[in-house]
Amino acid sequence: MPADMKHAATPGRPGLVLALCILALMIDGADIQLMAFAAPQVIDGWGISKAALAPALAAALAGMTVGAAIGGMLGDRMGRRPAILVSLLVSGVLTLATGFAADVPQLVLLRLVAGIGYGALYPNAFALIAETVAERRRAQTIILATIGTPLGGVLGAAVCSVVLPAYGWQSTFMGAGGLTLLACAAMYFLLHESPDFLRAVRQAVKPKGAGLLAPGYVRRTTGLWVLALASGYAGFAFLHWVPTLLASHGFSVSLAVAGSFALNAALIVGTLGMAAAIRRIGSKRGLVLAIVLVMSGTVLLATALSAMSGLPVAVFVALVLIGAGVGAVASVQFVLCVELYPVESRARGGGTANAMSRLGAVAVAFGAAAALGGDGGNAVAFGFMVVTALALAMVGALIIDRHVVPAAVREGTDSPI
Repeated sequence: MPADMKHAATPGRPGLVLALCILALMIDGADIQLMAFAAPQVIDGWGISKAALAPALAAALAGMTVGAAIGGMLGDRMGRRPAILVSLLVSGVLTLATGFAADVPQLVLLRLVAGIGYGALYPNAFALIAETVAERRRAQTIILATIGTPLGGVLGAAVCSVVLPAYGWQSTFMGAGGLTLLACAAMYFLLHESPDFLRAVRQAVKPKGAGLLAPGYVRRTTGLWVLALASGYAGFAFLHWVPTLLASHGFSVSLAVAGSFALNAALIVGTLGMAAAIRRIGSKRGLVLAIVLVMSGTVLLATALSAMSGLPVAVFVALVLIGAGVGAVASVQFVLCVELYPVESRARGGGTANAMSRLGAVAVAFGAAAALGGDGGNAVAFGFMVVTALALAMVGALIIDRHVVPAAVREGTDSPI
């Protein structure tokens, strides 16, 4: 049974649920990149190398990998609402505490535990949204909700460009942690449970997490995991390493952060574009086109940076192409997470896919450091690494045997897939 029947008994309005979940995802989107924004100051202030800081960059993502899997299981058993609240409480306290870290081991530990909290948020937030809105609007609403993460990244980049030079990296973590705890308090009073989950509880439907690899689900789950792992690797390569990559090619700190801002702004544009496109072209074709767009941007970025830092316009054009493509891929991935599984295993299905995405992000924290080299400036090797991951993501997209079909094909049927 849900832990808090007072709030579970009355399902919330779809608009309110969507707004609250987007707010939580915005906070998460900002937090994901805080370490990347703070990295140059931490490296200079503590006198350490980029390689020495790599564990701290990977720690939150490692925690998110674990948290996504655990959060999915908790959400299918306890309910979406309590899982979301626990996620925000844990991540808020630990993010705030990160501002007091005195060395790399402390930084790693605090980011690891905070990541576990944030990881549990995604599968439950998207499951709650999917189970609150009308089915005919589900795909578009899920895509709209994915804007929360890049929008948080945009706002985080804008705030950090001002706060970091003036107050230092510690202040960014303290502020983000405090904001997360405020959001948790607000959601305690405003957020209600999923009506579909409550219905499943009343009907005593047991979670079927093991069914993710049952006959009929093996191919779609395998393809989704491959897609999530590879696209997570490629996407987080840019989200985490663009500031370092640009700084290593002569860009100022402010301009490097501006590059991250452009990347995240393009993520939002790509997400909105896919919200419209998925109705016309479906999820399979949308994924293929988005992956090709990221590949093109990656090649342009590597070429522009390798030709020396005299091509800033080409660099920013490349980042816009990459951001738009990454946003489109991620939005379709979240749609598939909720469309491919029934309510009793939806959070678990989304949680395992999100865990694979975070696992790719953990791997790229070390893979990108190796590809960039000691001075962080080997753009060609970095680009080759990303394009290889994107090719694997393409394979995953093609393995999935059920996709959201275009509206014209779906017309007259009851199913979106």
